[in-house]
Amino acid sequence: EASSRGVLTLSPRVTTDLTRLCDSVSFAATADSTEAIHLYTEGLDLIEVTPGSTIDHTWSWWIHYAAIAERAALQGACSLARLTIDTRGDLDAARHGISQARALAPYAEELYRSAIELAGAAGNLGWAQREWDELRRMLSDLSPGMSPSPETQAVYQAVMQPGLGAD
Repeated sequence: EASSRGVLTLSPRVTTDLTRLCDSVSFAATADSTEAIHLYTEGLDLIEVTPGSTIDHTWSWWIHYAAIAERAALQGACSLARLTIDTRGDLDAARHGISQARALAPYAEELYRSAIELAGAAGNLGWAQREWDELRRMLSDLSPGMSPSPETQAVYQAVMQPGLGAD
């Protein structure tokens, strides 16, 4: 767009997927559940690959934006999973959201916990067990002897043995 002085500026309609992801997560936080689910799904669907993965410098400008993207994806996927469970919504869409967020936050225990909760809501104990096993393997690879948090352990127990775990 050109101004009256002949100076060209970038149109406000030009945006980035990162801005769209952050905006969708932000707007969803105050939306009703149906609209929030739509916004979370729409935002998480913007993730195609691990952003910045083609940058082969040890330091880059991307680090700052990667942290922003990770926080938004993590919040979006976990909130989508919770809303899906609460509203008895589309479990496959929430599972896809978790998968999308893992491209940005592959080591986030919160995503595994949300996936275990979704599996419990679906009655799919095999899925819950696979998520638990993968989480334990990942934590062990990162730091031998490390275990899932007590919160995640309680969720896993509640899913695998209803009545023995936490709500």
